[in-house]
Amino acid sequence: MLPFFGTVDILYIPSEGKILGLSKFCRIVDYFSRKFQNQERLTEQIASFVFENVPSLGVKVVARAQHMCMVARGIKALGSETRTEVVKGQI
Repeated sequence: MLPFFGTVDILYIPSEGKILGLSKFCRIVDYFSRKFQNQERLTEQIASFVFENVPSLGVKVVARAQHMCMVARGIKALGSETRTEVVKGQI
């Protein structure tokens, strides 16, 4: 297993007039990204957690990452990026 690294974008439509601060989203991403897992599961876990625990009408999570198995081994596709998206609720 080789690591991957990238960015996560979180879009959510708040309900009940409460808005979550940016640092909380960073903490959520950091919590799930520390576990040994793949990009698809990471994206799903973040979306599910935000949708179930933050008052919102809908959530969309987009993860973009470079995987070391593509960059350092095999075809050595420098600059390649894998994108996964999960949508929950009304977006």
